[in-house]
Amino acid sequence: MKNKSVFLMITTVNFGNSSKQALDCDVAIIGGGIAGVSVAHILAQEQINFVIFEKERQLFSKASHAMLRIMHGGLRYLQSLDIPRALASLKNQSYLLEKYPDFVKPLACYMPIGKRALTSRVALTCATLLYSLLIKASKSKILSPKIEHQTNHLGERQDYFKWYDAVLEDPSLLETHLISQLPTQSIKTGCEVLEVNQNSESVKIKCRDNTFHVKSALIACGKSSSDLIKEVPNDLVFVRGFNLLVKDQLFTPNSALAAPGYQNRMLFAVSRNDQVAIGTEYLPLNQAQDELVSDTEAMAFMKEAEIAFKRKLTLEGIEAGIIPVKSLNPLKFLSRPYIKKSGRIVHYYPSKYASFLSEARLAVKELLA
Repeated sequence: MKNKSVFLMITTVNFGNSSKQALDCDVAIIGGGIAGVSVAHILAQEQINFVIFEKERQLFSKASHAMLRIMHGGLRYLQSLDIPRALASLKNQSYLLEKYPDFVKPLACYMPIGKRALTSRVALTCATLLYSLLIKASKSKILSPKIEHQTNHLGERQDYFKWYDAVLEDPSLLETHLISQLPTQSIKTGCEVLEVNQNSESVKIKCRDNTFHVKSALIACGKSSSDLIKEVPNDLVFVRGFNLLVKDQLFTPNSALAAPGYQNRMLFAVSRNDQVAIGTEYLPLNQAQDELVSDTEAMAFMKEAEIAFKRKLTLEGIEAGIIPVKSLNPLKFLSRPYIKKSGRIVHYYPSKYASFLSEARLAVKELLA
């Protein structure tokens, strides 16, 4: 997978009497992944004219696909007792399950009871009680967690902590649904943005074959966003994230299995029809590297997965993307979306796929302020 970047420079200039320049639309959205499309979705509901500019030939071509597809409900945040974030995640998950029942389904997740602090029976019993209260408080219809016996792939009976998350079974179906609700004339794929200039009254978007004038612009094209504005936010780090795709069923079909990997981190194996996705591995971004993930890096993660899940695995492929995090060592994800406004331009990174609509609303609010 080639690591290509688009370079865009944002400047404030005087490009003539903009009061006489006809505007092509109200908002330009640069980037056609889940961030850009969800913003467009909200703008369409508000009847605000927009145009999506996507340099690839189709929308959702990059990091939107490099995920395990789990729409988690915040159980992991109980480790740090971040109750507000766990509750918000449950509400987002509940919203997706109710609004998109054809695409987002409940997912049974299992983790073997261990001896370490966070996987011990005592810790997980406490998590069960607390998470059950949060489920009730959020009015979620997801089932409460519990501890139960299961037979693993070795034929051994074992105690497992079982909880329910949600899974986006086929992202392309949801993506097609979201795109179908947008005006086709507002989507420009294969349209590489080269330059963005703004003055006090409008923004000029220069593409390879045309120039557009808009009231405001939102940049949501991942790593390319920083390349475009010649600035890397000082509180973000870009990393490579990738999952392994194997053909070995590790547990009950249509479920997810957690297992401890290196340095006390949890690996997840998620069933996908005739494959299982295992992830996620995060590595520093190497601009000089031709492929996003090398064979050596993939096999190193494969070895860790085989030790974690106690079996030999057959690798069929990988899925990878570039994502922003707060730090890599130690790994800290964004706790909230990154939204920064400069004049008429908003720079936007969502914190996670599962909250794409709620975070897009925040971005739109800032855009229209």
